[in-house]
Amino acid sequence: MTVFANTYKIGIAGDPELPGHRQVLPKRRSTRGYPDVMPDRFFAPGSLDGPVIELSPDESRHMAGVLRKTPGETVVVFNGAGAAAEAVVEAVGKRACSVRIVQVLPTAPQRSPGIQIASAAPKGDRIRWLIEKATELGADRWTPLQLTRSVVDPGDGKLERLRQTVIAACKQCERNRLMEIAAATTWPEWLAEASAHGTVIVAHPTGVLTTEAAERLEVDLRRAGHAAIAIGPEGGFTEDELEAAVRAGALVVNLGPQILRIETAAIAALAWLRLAFP
Repeated sequence: MTVFANTYKIGIAGDPELPGHRQVLPKRRSTRGYPDVMPDRFFAPGSLDGPVIELSPDESRHMAGVLRKTPGETVVVFNGAGAAAEAVVEAVGKRACSVRIVQVLPTAPQRSPGIQIASAAPKGDRIRWLIEKATELGADRWTPLQLTRSVVDPGDGKLERLRQTVIAACKQCERNRLMEIAAATTWPEWLAEASAHGTVIVAHPTGVLTTEAAERLEVDLRRAGHAAIAIGPEGGFTEDELEAAVRAGALVVNLGPQILRIETAAIAALAWLRLAFP
């Protein structure tokens, strides 16, 4: 039996009960009050009250040069702080584009629990992948940790490029609130800040299994309303770092029997929390 699928059709080859051996799915309907077919999205920080909003040079280049939008086309703009609006393209130029606000769209409530992720920075392009997926999974903030066995120390330029990755990911996943990219922080500083504002979780093979951790977190996480997850470097946390985390009240959690890369562990931890506490 052969299974085939694309964006619009899914079916089983040779199944006579499916017309043409394909089942046509209905158009995707957004759950956020947007039109059935999502217009292209553009980032426009600040107020969306309008009536006309000028896009940044980067967004203008994307609108004019990449997507080749024309006046009158429908788009969505979002400000990165939770607000979004339906708009129509007002003017298109090589370096400047503008949109006219049609209506401000309903604001989705912030997800609870709020989740921030902190990790050693992965090497190369793996850090961009981590930021993209963490944004899609709804993390509120990512903090690069300065740990004993850290290898990569992302500078200001790298962090700024990662903020552009966040914007691109928000466009794709229909998220209207940007994930924050924080400055690099030492382990003691991060533990003090995170433990003062919510539940702290440290991923490490010596920890409790996720099933047991979820039971232990049920009350604390619902009450605190916020969780902070820490992922160590490729060489792992040192014993001193783990002991410091336990003294700060952190729950050490085992994400499974395999040894995971930084970005894999970060996404696994985020997905686990989102599924355990939807």
